[in-house]
Amino acid sequence: MPLPHPSHADPLRTVDPGKQQCVVVGGGTLAVSCCEQLLASGRVVAALLPTDAALHAWGEREHIVRLDSIASLSEWVRDHPVHWLFSVSNPLILPSTLVDDIGCGAFNYHDGPLPKYAGSHATSWALLSGETEHAICWHCLSFPVDAGHIAIRRKVPIEARDTALSLNLKCYQAARDGFAELLSRLDSNALTLEPQDMAQRSFYAKWRRPESGAHLRWSMPAHALSALARALDFGDHYPNPLTSPKLWVANTAFAIRQVHPLRQCSGKPPGTLIGIASDAWQVTTGSTDVLVRGFSSLEGVPYVANELADALALGRGSSLPVLTQEETELARSTLETLAPSEAFWREHLARSGAGRLIFPSPRDHGGQRARATTDWFSPHPVMRCEDPAVVTLSTFLGCIQLEFNQSCVQVGWRIDEAATLSGRMAGLAEIVPLEFQVERRSDFRCHHQSVTRALGLMKQHRTHPRDIVSRYPELKTMPALRTQHPWEIGISLVRSNIGSTNHTLTPTCGVGRVATLEIGEEGRFRWIYDAQQDNRDIIERLNGRMKDRGSFPGSDF
Repeated sequence: MPLPHPSHADPLRTVDPGKQQCVVVGGGTLAVSCCEQLLASGRVVAALLPTDAALHAWGEREHIVRLDSIASLSEWVRDHPVHWLFSVSNPLILPSTLVDDIGCGAFNYHDGPLPKYAGSHATSWALLSGETEHAICWHCLSFPVDAGHIAIRRKVPIEARDTALSLNLKCYQAARDGFAELLSRLDSNALTLEPQDMAQRSFYAKWRRPESGAHLRWSMPAHALSALARALDFGDHYPNPLTSPKLWVANTAFAIRQVHPLRQCSGKPPGTLIGIASDAWQVTTGSTDVLVRGFSSLEGVPYVANELADALALGRGSSLPVLTQEETELARSTLETLAPSEAFWREHLARSGAGRLIFPSPRDHGGQRARATTDWFSPHPVMRCEDPAVVTLSTFLGCIQLEFNQSCVQVGWRIDEAATLSGRMAGLAEIVPLEFQVERRSDFRCHHQSVTRALGLMKQHRTHPRDIVSRYPELKTMPALRTQHPWEIGISLVRSNIGSTNHTLTPTCGVGRVATLEIGEEGRFRWIYDAQQDNRDIIERLNGRMKDRGSFPGSDF
């Protein structure tokens, strides 16, 4: 089938390669490699729409026009002649109006065989399905997504021990070679296109997550458990956009790295712990035994296998929970519901260390530090509001800004959803970052608006899986995120009756690492904090400001 082109465009044979104007949309080193191949072929890379820093940096070095949105690219294309558009590792969906403005054609790279693995994360889904052969495709951009005629198809073998990382690397090389072939065929006017058989199409949505929420179900055969772990192994230096393989024991989800099938079959019921070593557990499955390796918390704190077993009071012959399909599907559906918010939480978590510390670094007291509480205080009613707790939170923001001159304040926010069964099985975070942005020297009205916006975002995005910290390289380098209390100050809304005078010591169960502000339904508040003297002085100053809210500019509206 000859290459189609819009009726208003000149046929390709009339366009000299040296005059072909190209646009590249996407990111990563593959997109950079394709740009370099375009230049080497004599074509012109006229503009870029980078979706990450790698392509943006390359374009900056090469002094190429870089656009920041689909809208700006569409406008640029309308004003400039463009012969070819190439979409490479591109998460954006390009509109048909943009594609129609490209003179000769537009191609997209897909990391899987079409039409069988359309959509996202094709390599992981292929491994989960037990495929022994894979492929990459360069296809024409059309609608629906990944449905265009195939221009180049390159087979990629799958070996028994391939992971998502190793298969992605194979696809990377096949994509580079395939792109060189695509350019060569365009030069010789020898490109033929293969229509897809849409009856064979399977589409994997971006937010889809593995069956069982990636929990190891011991009733499954060993090879399927191994495939689950390998399909979610993206290596230490690349993002894992899906989830971590998990083991459920003692009502807690732990991350694991590897499942190695054995030839041995112990004959015990699935989920029986046969052996414990420093680096692995041997467990029975629906077929042969397996070795489970690479234990860690969902945040990525590593555990020694035998020490973890001891801590959980597990020994040889212990039975690990055999989860039902209903239980694990509850985890999967929860993860899929929250998946669209993952980028929001990544951005906020990455800023968690940006603010100036409010409290001094804790001194080592050689054990658990004492926690103190203040009395409950009823703030001066200076503002009419449907939710007095929001007014108190706005007051807190104003105090932080006045006392410490911070325009961006991030605190820990307790999420009740994490304590539910679905929340625990999905491994949801109990404490998430609540961020306030406000201009310095703002009045109370601005503080209140900032709090209202922040709480609206909390309601929209809810919470995130705890393993997000271990799945993205930029978050792995932030040790505080692996702890139970990443933020100095935490906020907890108390939706129950509060005793009027509670000044007793409380256990270390606050939301914040140093201090927790508890706010009641009627706007009353108290502090729970680390009782060392420097902290006490800061809490007393904040308390004084919060009780005297009338001193804030604009607090009487």
